[in-house]
Amino acid sequence: MLALADLAHDGDDAEAYSLQVIDKQRQIVETAARDDGGNPKAAYPQIALAPYLRGVLREATHRDYDDAARHFQLVAAWQPDFTAGPVHVSRATDGVHSQRGSGVVHVFALVGHGPFKAAVVEMPSSLSVAIAGELLAGPLGSPLPPTIAPITVPRVVAVPSGVAGLRVRTGDGQAVGTETLTDVSALAIRQQEAVLPQTVARAVARRTLKKGTIFGVQQGLGLSRGSLPAVALDVAGVAWEAAERADTRCWSTLPATIQACRLEIPAGRHTLSLEAVDRGARLLGRPTTAEIDVADGRDTFIVVHVPETGIVGRPLVGGR
Repeated sequence: MLALADLAHDGDDAEAYSLQVIDKQRQIVETAARDDGGNPKAAYPQIALAPYLRGVLREATHRDYDDAARHFQLVAAWQPDFTAGPVHVSRATDGVHSQRGSGVVHVFALVGHGPFKAAVVEMPSSLSVAIAGELLAGPLGSPLPPTIAPITVPRVVAVPSGVAGLRVRTGDGQAVGTETLTDVSALAIRQQEAVLPQTVARAVARRTLKKGTIFGVQQGLGLSRGSLPAVALDVAGVAWEAAERADTRCWSTLPATIQACRLEIPAGRHTLSLEAVDRGARLLGRPTTAEIDVADGRDTFIVVHVPETGIVGRPLVGGR
């Protein structure tokens, strides 16, 4: 998001931000490595937006085409549904930014509402129970009880949306639609599925540890089972367990998808028409326009917010 915002300003830091996205993803995955060599986060999808931005900015130098082609190849591999990926690879491989007398316009659309977290009840799987047993081996020094009750955990939920993307029209009648570079909702759901056994296991471990704590207090005080003080502690333990809630905190301003398209148009001043469309390519809401000055051999960037039923606010326009 910082990289896109910077492109709509002056673009000086966008390349650094795009590199940080790739590095941060690597760090997130590496920190989940276990002693046994396993890593549940190794299944995390890669974020194609990062190498795409890197490729666009490298191509704009009119020198580093090999670097641009390498990053566009990552885009094609990480986001195969982005049909423009192979086209970008071919163009960068040929060492062509744009035709003489023309410039390039990159449109980025933040489409739909991002996913949210909801509390759901999960029955612990055998894998989750095994992981919880490992977590509790130190604190309790004993295996888990044979019966495991359902656990409330956070689940990522995608928000249904009627908006499919953005259609960009030029004054000469050219029309191009944006394509998904990064599906934020799918990314979040796949990441959650990768670590769900660990999430459930931690919830099981917390519940069992609480039960063990209450049992230990009863034993330490020498309370007989069924006595009034023992029952009072049991009630307190139930209340303690019931007080636990699934952590459903999450970002509420992310889009469902980040989409992009590229247009090569003659240098000069242009008025682009931006239209939100549904799955049937029908117009949603009112179109908006963006006034841009296209420079020969240079890039212009437009960032548009399309949350649900149409375009919101004015497009952000920048260039470099």
